[in-house]
Amino acid sequence: SSAGLYAKEGMDLIDLLIGSEGILGVITQIEIRLYQGRDIISDIAFFESDEEALGFVNALREHKEKGILSLEYFDSHSLDFIRERDSGLRPDFKTAILVEILDNDDQKFLLYQLMEEYHVIDDWYADNKQGIAKHKDFRHSLPEGINSYLRERQGKKLGTDLVVPLHEFPKMLQCYRKVGEMFKERFPREGSHYVIFGHIGDGHLHFNFITHSSAELEYAKELHLELAQKAIFLGGTISGEHGVGKKMVKIKGREIPYLELMYGREGLLEIAKIKQIFDPNSILNVGNMVPREFLAYG
Repeated sequence: SSAGLYAKEGMDLIDLLIGSEGILGVITQIEIRLYQGRDIISDIAFFESDEEALGFVNALREHKEKGILSLEYFDSHSLDFIRERDSGLRPDFKTAILVEILDNDDQKFLLYQLMEEYHVIDDWYADNKQGIAKHKDFRHSLPEGINSYLRERQGKKLGTDLVVPLHEFPKMLQCYRKVGEMFKERFPREGSHYVIFGHIGDGHLHFNFITHSSAELEYAKELHLELAQKAIFLGGTISGEHGVGKKMVKIKGREIPYLELMYGREGLLEIAKIKQIFDPNSILNVGNMVPREFLAYG
């Protein structure tokens, strides 16, 4: 997925409307198709190092078409948040990968083989609804824990929604770590500074800055811009799932629409032209993706 509108000659209109953040129309009826539920296995594998965890992920990606359904990553800072609410997390758990696979003998054998090869130090296995639900709670406890932490300290979170091609993912992860340490060095203090977690199976991690002051938040915005520019340089997108809304960013002293980072002013004018065809009276989510003033030029 990507930010902005997807448009090409002869395309199906549904591909244009999906992900358009409400600027082109209103959905009044949806028809859905249900698929037969499948038996799955969920496993949370714990590692002593990031390198072994990433090797494990890369090996699983190579078999994705054979029943690897999802891969979720948790860095050491993420586990620190979860550890406050789950005493079962040992101190030597530095990285975790949550895996969901189809429940069959071949997939189980593959999983066990790779866990041994990449030195998994412990794992939590689930093959029933109750166990799988606990794993989902584990996943959701992280953002809940972050929000609780911020409420207690009257802090603010600034998160990314960046995605890069898988072959560029190592470079993006390296940039995340560098930026995280820059933020930490600028504001040495007690408590958390950042967490990295998310959908590592498709190169879509979330980097959350944990800020305690307005000065920290302003610096986090600068670093957020650096991360977004890096993702674009690597051929990725600035928004993989959450959309851009009316977000603006400051670059070289000038505020611009967030989406302009990816497509430039001309690209936003093209989006404005498409919007005016669908919404000539400019009544639908005006300001999303492109500011109101762009519509005058569309």
